[in-house]
Amino acid sequence: MNCDTFRLVKPMRSAAFTWAGRASLVATFVFVPALWAQDQSPGLPVFEVTSVKPDTFVPAPGHGRVPEVSCSNGRFVSNASVWRLIAWAWNIGEDNERLVGYPEWTKNSFYLVEAKAAAPVGEEQCRLMVRTLLADRFHLRAHEEKRLIDAFDLVIAKGGPKINRVTDPDAPVNGPGFTIGGASIQMLDPRLKGWTMDQLAHALAVAQLGRKVLDRTGLEGIYRIEMRFSRLDGSGDDPHVATALHEQLGLQLRGAKEPLDVVIIDYIERPSQN
Repeated sequence: MNCDTFRLVKPMRSAAFTWAGRASLVATFVFVPALWAQDQSPGLPVFEVTSVKPDTFVPAPGHGRVPEVSCSNGRFVSNASVWRLIAWAWNIGEDNERLVGYPEWTKNSFYLVEAKAAAPVGEEQCRLMVRTLLADRFHLRAHEEKRLIDAFDLVIAKGGPKINRVTDPDAPVNGPGFTIGGASIQMLDPRLKGWTMDQLAHALAVAQLGRKVLDRTGLEGIYRIEMRFSRLDGSGDDPHVATALHEQLGLQLRGAKEPLDVVIIDYIERPSQN
């Protein structure tokens, strides 16, 4: 192993961080179930060795960057943005509303991160170890709390659903699912034979609504989804998404306040060098 590339990671404890300081933090963050920072969580698992370097790769014209974040047999690798690295560590996927307070540079700063555990670990353990890496190398401090957000509940409209459940294993694939402003948009995996209501709720949030959509239909299984609606500006002859949902699928959206577990970034800086 090249010792110039990797450096040992050891838990660090600030001498200035006293038990009185801990009590002060608890008093300040009444609703905070967990604070993640290296000196505040010395018991978190750590990688044996880590490497963090700026990713200087520039995609060719017309080609995008393909981010990778993976952990296998105790080896973690990532070429993704800092934002995605944090999201992976807390297992929040692409849900922007669940990560709060991040600086804009975390979205467009990419790093090659490699780390190795002393022994093979599972994915959940690896996520905790990445949190420790973020605290050590990016000086990340974050906490978790529950917030109420504006959302939509996806429910069955009066008159009942107008969608067909897919039960035949040889059924054809569902297809794009949405036609928005006259253009077919492939929202989910094109190999799917149908969508769950959870997948429909996610697709609606991503495509049009700008709010989290939660499935409250109670419908189980997969359904064939074909829906036409206008763009946000209302251009074209197709109906608004709410009208289309009601008329074409027999479903509707209901405004709601929903609790959401969020990760709040209290502090982060660009990483220390290897």
